[in-house]
Amino acid sequence: MKRILSLALLSLLLTGCALSRSNIAEHDPLDNFGPMLAAAAEERNILLLCGDTDWPELPPQAVPFAGDDLWERLRSGFRFDLDQDNPRISAQRAWFVRNPQYIERVTTRAQRYLFHIVEQAEQKNVPMEMALLPIVESAFDPFAYSHGRASGPWQFI
Repeated sequence: MKRILSLALLSLLLTGCALSRSNIAEHDPLDNFGPMLAAAAEERNILLLCGDTDWPELPPQAVPFAGDDLWERLRSGFRFDLDQDNPRISAQRAWFVRNPQYIERVTTRAQRYLFHIVEQAEQKNVPMEMALLPIVESAFDPFAYSHGRASGPWQFI
């Protein structure tokens, strides 16, 4: 009797393991989303890995910026060394070129925040690319809310 009960329990356990294994998705969940989400997830992972990195100093001619154009001020503080020939970067650039209305909406929303973000990024010696992170995270929507409960322009949890 004990032997039959042990065999029944063992077969039940093995059956349970086999069933739970088949329910696991065998593909990357990011495959279901567009390239923008995949790029944003990779960017977020890069930022998490960087942590409190000591960013390279800005070249002397870029500090401080004497002009009135905020976008030029941003560009003068860019420090990420990106491979411009990377196909993924080219694809993202092409998407933005095809969707100028998106850039228009985002820059309109960013008007309230971007100047202050740039000011703080300069004070903290952070690369200016980081000031543009809310474009990827929330399109500068202050009420953005993700399914992972991240909220606000920076999508903090």
